[in-house]
Amino acid sequence: MRLIDLFHLDSVPAPEEPESPKTFGEALLFSFSVLCHGDKAVEAKMTECLADTKAYCEAHEEAYDERGLEYNEEAAPWLQLIAAVDAAIEADYLCELDWKDDAEEFRSALEEIIRNNGIVFSLKNLSFVREKNIPDWVAQFNEYAGQSGITVYGIDIDSDSYVLGAAHLADYAQAAETAGEVGIRITSRPS
Repeated sequence: MRLIDLFHLDSVPAPEEPESPKTFGEALLFSFSVLCHGDKAVEAKMTECLADTKAYCEAHEEAYDERGLEYNEEAAPWLQLIAAVDAAIEADYLCELDWKDDAEEFRSALEEIIRNNGIVFSLKNLSFVREKNIPDWVAQFNEYAGQSGITVYGIDIDSDSYVLGAAHLADYAQAAETAGEVGIRITSRPS
């Protein structure tokens, strides 16, 4: 008789792995829930958009018009991502910067998203070179702050602007991996 048979260990079920989201909507909701700390207002807007994207787009027509977007069924996942981004920006978990924003605008936005995400981190000893750009400043911050376990990340919305957030590395990694499984690009190296 084997030792494993004596203790009936072969009949003990293995612990269940948490299921990863299967659909675009589930992955989007999961990732933004992690990045927005389970904020119910953000989740409610995302759930509303996922349930009826066309009706959501019609109700938020002005916001989509500002981005040059309108509803069509093929673009539904893209429009759902924009809804999530806009909800997170409105709740101050993310910010959106224009590609030409300067170092001071970046610093100010960075301080705000760090604070709004409940991260305690001082930018006092960090200066951003004016001649650089947002991807350079994000890389500089992440190199500086990496030992502290936080990161600034970008969400690719195929625009000339940058959607940025701040998170603890574990939360960022979990959200980025899940989003990546359905083609959403969340990266600590926005380009």
